[in-house]
Amino acid sequence: MKKISILLSIALALFLFYNYQAVLGPAVAQIEVWRLRSQDHSYRENPPAASDDFSNGLSDRWTTRFINQLEAIHPGPEFGAGAFEVSEGRLFLTLKKDPAFDQKPGYNNVAWVGFQGYHPEPGRDVVARAIMQAGPGYFGSAGIVFEPVNMFQPDGTFLPGTSFNMFGVVALGPESEMYGNSGAVCSLGLNRWPSYTASLGNANISEPHEYEVRLRWVDENTWLGIISVDGVEQCRTEFPPFGPVELQLWSDNYQLYTAPWWKMGILQIEFQNGDKWFAFDSVSVQTEPAGSNTK
Repeated sequence: MKKISILLSIALALFLFYNYQAVLGPAVAQIEVWRLRSQDHSYRENPPAASDDFSNGLSDRWTTRFINQLEAIHPGPEFGAGAFEVSEGRLFLTLKKDPAFDQKPGYNNVAWVGFQGYHPEPGRDVVARAIMQAGPGYFGSAGIVFEPVNMFQPDGTFLPGTSFNMFGVVALGPESEMYGNSGAVCSLGLNRWPSYTASLGNANISEPHEYEVRLRWVDENTWLGIISVDGVEQCRTEFPPFGPVELQLWSDNYQLYTAPWWKMGILQIEFQNGDKWFAFDSVSVQTEPAGSNTK
């Protein structure tokens, strides 16, 4: 009997050793929940409504624009496999095939960050809207999310000691999925851990759709995130307050997939290589009376 107990203990230890992320991930996310709820929740007045329809080149609404090529950061508009361009009233975030990818695969990303300082308050939501479309042969991920302000430094590097928290829309290519969801996905990340994902209905990411990301104050410890597509609500989830937020638009070469059950279904990350574009026709942020999304 003692030998069986020892063998079971060894088997459990090995299982946890090889699946440590499934243990640490939720624990790290819960610690982040406690940290966020302990923050000072007294905020400044919200900025006025702002928008960018990409009709006048590179707008000053965006405080940071950068391209990440294998952890080397560049302000763009072109660097390595990545580029961004404003053309004919659209923002294009593009990746091209990297000839050195087979020898050194890694992360490629193009991102814009801006519209800073908004926060929901009792009776008023913060709402971001964007028209987005994926181009032919799309892969990886892209989208629009709210994140805490100043998560990135002005040069595009990640601020040391900062938790990566986000809520918004992720457009996944056909080779990717998050816990069974592909295409247009509602996603909440707490300290890099994917705490919640849900499908955004039948939205075809290769067609232009208007996506709305709404933050609602529930109480001092809770916000409600709501995502609608073309005016119809598709998901909602609660999470701790982020504090003042900013928007991030991005497009990268992540290939995401869920590990099998014997690896406890942990989200896995690999990288893809190829040519793709992801476009934004317009982006806006404003506050609105809570409950003004009626569909």
